[in-house]
Amino acid sequence: RVEKLGLSIHDKRIDDFFQDYIENVKIRTAPNTAKRYKAVVNAFIAFLKLFQPNIRTLSQLEQIHIEAYQRRRMESLELKALADGEQNGIHKNKRLPKPQTVNYEVNVLRSAFLWAQDHNWISIVPTRKVKKLKAAPKRQIRILDEKECEQFLAASRELSKKDSKYEV
Repeated sequence: RVEKLGLSIHDKRIDDFFQDYIENVKIRTAPNTAKRYKAVVNAFIAFLKLFQPNIRTLSQLEQIHIEAYQRRRMESLELKALADGEQNGIHKNKRLPKPQTVNYEVNVLRSAFLWAQDHNWISIVPTRKVKKLKAAPKRQIRILDEKECEQFLAASRELSKKDSKYEV
């Protein structure tokens, strides 16, 4: 009956699960990777506390919550501040993350939920059908033609004459 209701006998609280997951990541990855994963987990937990306070166990998470996380992560400076914590010197100019950052975060969450599925804490991975956000197009590299190179070098020489620190 419990399984028909979508509940799991092995259901785990989200906070406890992510703490276990981060401990697992720490022993299997480089320290900087573990630090990045922990930042992603903190952002997701902050999202749940702010926008989904009724979600407390893994079995309650669904695809719609992950998609809501994507949206909120792209829009909410408050969420970004909570995710960063009170660390001095980090992101003094609070900017919203780029789509590729949020895609990375969803991939980290996907790996966490796959780990949970392997341990029979969830039956369905909530990130399974979540689509990636469209990333901003990469800036095109422009190569100067011969005339533009000559103009650039001439301007550099002029500047170096004005300031003797620079010589071309």
